[in-house]
Amino acid sequence: MRAAVSGLLSLLCLITFATSASAEMGPYQAPTYCEGDTWVYAYGEKRVRMTHKVLRVADDLVEMDNRTLETCAGCRFIFDRNLVLQQMLRHDGASIASATDRKWWEFPLDVGKTWQFTAPLDVDSTGAIRNGASAWVEVTVHVEAFEDVTVPAGTFRAFRMQRAFYRYLPGFRMQGTRWNQRIWFAPAVKWLVKLTSTRPNQQEWELTSYSLSCP
Repeated sequence: MRAAVSGLLSLLCLITFATSASAEMGPYQAPTYCEGDTWVYAYGEKRVRMTHKVLRVADDLVEMDNRTLETCAGCRFIFDRNLVLQQMLRHDGASIASATDRKWWEFPLDVGKTWQFTAPLDVDSTGAIRNGASAWVEVTVHVEAFEDVTVPAGTFRAFRMQRAFYRYLPGFRMQGTRWNQRIWFAPAVKWLVKLTSTRPNQQEWELTSYSLSCP
């Protein structure tokens, strides 16, 4: 009898733990952003300071700078409340064509979720249109786990995601190059806390501090 009760209790504990873990891991809806939300990172081997910020929130749109998104100096990104990209703007305010093809996020996040997108790489580091044929990039994003990650700003529960990139030129589809990124998105921080990459010259960065204007 005692053995049966003990076994039942163990089973209940396992069920409770599994249910709790599952609930903790998602699905997680996009957070609410407020103007002034700020994240500060240490970038590369020299630990260069890099700041990412929410610039404006209005009409259910969220405007951010480019610092953790793409190498486009002075560019701005406008998302809807679910972080679906609506527009990319150059530093001079000009709109960048085909920007909405970039599906960096697909909420709700949940472990095991995968999505893909293909977009032209038709701008240079200033956001200007490139001369000649543009390269294209295919990206597959996979939510691998919900786990603890430790960075200088602290230890956070985060969604670990892999982004697999394939870059190629029109007419040379089979001669492209591949690389991977891993990113950690922490709900408590409302943004990324860490990035690593296998791409040459793309250095990792991690969160050192942050300030949220609203929870």
